[in-house]
Amino acid sequence: MRIGINLLFLVAGRGGGIERHARGLMRGLAEIGAEHELVLFTNRDCRGTFALAANMREVASDVPATFRPAKLLYEQLVLPFRLDDIDVLLSPGNLAPAVHRCPSAVIIHDLIPYRRPEMFDPVERLALKLLFQVSARRSDKILTVSRSSKQDIAQLLGVPEDKIAVVAGAPDEQFRPVPVSAEALARAGLPARYILYVAAGRQYKNVDGLVRAFEQLKDRYRIPHSLVITGLAGRASPELERLIRTLGVRDVVFSGFLDDSLLPLLYSAADVFVYPSFYEGFGLPVLEAMACGTPVAASNRTSLPEAVGDAGLLFDPDNVDEMAGAIHRLVDDRDLRARLVAKGLERAKQFTWRETAKRTLAALTELA
Repeated sequence: MRIGINLLFLVAGRGGGIERHARGLMRGLAEIGAEHELVLFTNRDCRGTFALAANMREVASDVPATFRPAKLLYEQLVLPFRLDDIDVLLSPGNLAPAVHRCPSAVIIHDLIPYRRPEMFDPVERLALKLLFQVSARRSDKILTVSRSSKQDIAQLLGVPEDKIAVVAGAPDEQFRPVPVSAEALARAGLPARYILYVAAGRQYKNVDGLVRAFEQLKDRYRIPHSLVITGLAGRASPELERLIRTLGVRDVVFSGFLDDSLLPLLYSAADVFVYPSFYEGFGLPVLEAMACGTPVAASNRTSLPEAVGDAGLLFDPDNVDEMAGAIHRLVDDRDLRARLVAKGLERAKQFTWRETAKRTLAALTELA
């Protein structure tokens, strides 16, 4: 079977959780699907960034993913005519061609244009909603990453539930506990003790709420920790800087975007990992932290309880007192920390890219 993979949405190093999912899935498919050929359709911004296995080949285009109108036009009007020898097409980046010459599946990770419409201007919001609708209805199969997202897709896009399959992502193999030393922390520019947040800085990620909770941790509980904010939110927005100045919060560190090779150390050295989002399609950083032996406190909204299971503490992201209390329990209670670290390590092992690829391949084989 010849599987086409529509990677026209990727911008190498800037795709966050969706990029991690796509690249992890490619590794898994290459590993378990040796009898199948994988044809990667890439753009100017990510071509040449995949280590091609023997059963993979890349068909590169010069379309820039960073200019969304050009990427969308190419995806809808040009890509369908490059699928003559493809048995089934997989689009792992939320959107898919409306017209295709072979069976087609799309991975819809979340419905942010519907759930958090304030993130987009009116024209962009309308266009994205239309594209999500068309992608969902024209694709023969929809894969998604959580039961929460499946419910959203069924309700908001009007798709029958039996057309949607849940196939979760996984932490990469590099995420495991690593030795932590003062020298290693100094080289990475990290403080000796810290609470960690890794994600984008969008409003629904609730970084403001986390800063307010950290202010309580410093003033009420007198913890000696810093708050390290990194990932795509590694640089403070003017609004966030104003909030920090207004609250007079001490010890907030913006590390900037760190290389992937440093992330296992970043997680392993943290006393607590916090994920305070109002909305998530899945929440892969939660599993990355668990795989590194870091206790997790996370929001109780949307998909995050599915990711956390019983291996972390959940809190109401609207309740700053509750968030601060959950973090303090993990800082202060050694027995609780030890129990949740052990549970987290075991939970993270339940998610592998090999299993993600196996279930994805089963869906594609059924379509083809």
